[in-house]
Amino acid sequence: PLEAVGVDIGTSSVKVMELQRTRRGYRVNCAAVESLPRNAVVERGISNVEQVSAALRRAAKRARCKRKNAIVAIASSHVVTRTFQLPEDIKDFEIEEQVMVDAAQNVPYSVDEMYLDYQVLESTESGVEDSVTVTACRREIVDDYVSAVESAGLRPVVVDVDAFAIARVFPLVTAAMSESLRGKAVALLDVGEVTTRLNVFVDGVVIYDRDHSFGGRSLTESIQSHCDISFEEAEAVKLSRNLSEGDQDQLLEPFKRTISQEA
Repeated sequence: PLEAVGVDIGTSSVKVMELQRTRRGYRVNCAAVESLPRNAVVERGISNVEQVSAALRRAAKRARCKRKNAIVAIASSHVVTRTFQLPEDIKDFEIEEQVMVDAAQNVPYSVDEMYLDYQVLESTESGVEDSVTVTACRREIVDDYVSAVESAGLRPVVVDVDAFAIARVFPLVTAAMSESLRGKAVALLDVGEVTTRLNVFVDGVVIYDRDHSFGGRSLTESIQSHCDISFEEAEAVKLSRNLSEGDQDQLLEPFKRTISQEA
């Protein structure tokens, strides 16, 4: 199995983590989080490679991870994904040609401007053709992620899509849950600084995936305005969970209601 450090590049911070498989599951070998300057990452894309790389370098140094191979994920909002059925008699060497033809017709950018990859999904039903899932992302987006990781002294060996990564790891979570969840929809809500993602799974398969332009920054800004303090001070108050009961009713409860309405 590939041994690598997981790298997460968010809007407000970068995270690195190294896991080791054990008989009981997985163990965290090392992990660290480093804050990012504001606007280093904008709309889930890197706008300042140097600032992101510097933060990753500090995180990797503080975590003291031994591995240099790294896996990083691109935000699914930057990715185009299509799934289509393959002709029954198609040969293996013809699949890539079919993928390129389909991409040229259905991807909103020139194929020359994109990185593409695909995976054949073999059908388990008799008489049903195999299908192929194609993923495409603009080269400049991927290149910025790769450059940031490399400049931090790490080797990017896999560039994934965050929605795919979540889908693969979620069965590890549900395995520890009740058997009564089999066949039922399970929602995963990820609240970031400026984006909140809702994934809905049934037996580990993603049936709904959507990003909402709303996140923790709005709560920080509410604290900042209410308490008449700087953004940095408001962020510290939020992270310390040091709101009075009255402030929680006035600030936190509306934020929670907004999340439930947005999702």
